[in-house]
Amino acid sequence: YIERRFGRSQPDIKELAGKGVINGKGNGIFDPQGSVQVDEFIKMSVALLGNTYEVSKFEYWAKPYIEKAKELQIISSKEFTNYRRAIT
Repeated sequence: YIERRFGRSQPDIKELAGKGVINGKGNGIFDPQGSVQVDEFIKMSVALLGNTYEVSKFEYWAKPYIEKAKELQIISSKEFTNYRRAIT
């Protein structure tokens, strides 16, 4: 999902993708101009700390990341009422 137009940021994007921190919007789409949702930001934060999870297709993909963020006290259990809203 990395295109030539990202120029100087391409190595950083590849590194973050290789570590499982980012993985685009699906279907090979990388949208750096798009908004980031709360669950996406939590996932990136937790993955940067070395925590990545295989998620069942039947499970809400962000659930293990949200639970780990609570465990690590990155977020509190009542901090967000909607994890699927845009934060940017």
